Amino acid sequence: MRISYVLALVAGPAFADDDLMAFFEGQGCTIGAYSRALAVEAGYSSDEIAAFEEARIVEGQSTRQGDYLVMGAEICTIRLPDIKSRWSVDDPEIIAMAPFIDKDVEWASRTIPVDGCFFENPMEQFVALNDGDEEAGYRDYISFMAAGLVSGDIRYYSDDPLWMPLGAQLLTGECAKASNADVVRENHAYLVSGFGPWVRQAYDMDQCTGTGSFGDWRFSLLHQGLDPDGPREDQPVVNAVLAFEWMMITTGARWRVGDTASEKGEEAPPLCRYE
Repeated sequence: MRISYVLALVAGPAFADDDLMAFFEGQGCTIGAYSRALAVEAGYSSDEIAAFEEARIVEGQSTRQGDYLVMGAEICTIRLPDIKSRWSVDDPEIIAMAPFIDKDVEWASRTIPVDGCFFENPMEQFVALNDGDEEAGYRDYISFMAAGLVSGDIRYYSDDPLWMPLGAQLLTGECAKASNADVVRENHAYLVSGFGPWVRQAYDMDQCTGTGSFGDWRFSLLHQGLDPDGPREDQPVVNAVLAFEWMMITTGARWRVGDTASEKGEEAPPLCRYE
């Protein structure tokens, strides 16, 4: 009975099923309350979404995790999410947040030359743009940063695991003149290619207990070709904070539950599993 019901619901154009699959690929291959709401906002009907979800359950390659349905890698490939921001890197308010600097920075008894455009206290500035509303400022901040990381216009980048970047680096306009801009832009390919596999390994390894371990801490380094357990000689130059960028993107995509301006919230599927 159930199978015939599902087949009747999905008997419409095949492209509707394909389009929904493509949509949910950008939602971590996970169907939950928030991703359903986004699908409706994107123009899909509640009946189409329900039929799609039921069909995935019948196929047997998806797993129910609490209120979420996580589709397996056999049928769904996780890609970077489509994150909307009401701010653009070209807006004068944004450009003013990241002035170009060229100076030596003291760090751990070392002097490190730094040049480029780095955001200074962006959370505070987004709150100010929202007339002091901390929650609205936080949402603007996290969505803007996450969207910029997805596009590659903004990066957190350090080629030294002992050196934390001054902040998020803007790479557009005059800021593209930074001495490391080409290297940072080239590294974006790893951010794109590693995101889905990183999410999958976190889901496979982590229980949803609020610990936020995100699976194997070595994954981002190994994905870029560096063996953290191997000899230091002949290791490639990598972005030591790539995993942090992925975490920022998932926060901007609302894959965390209960995060606010003052609370970090907890991971939910597809970043972890309940059973």
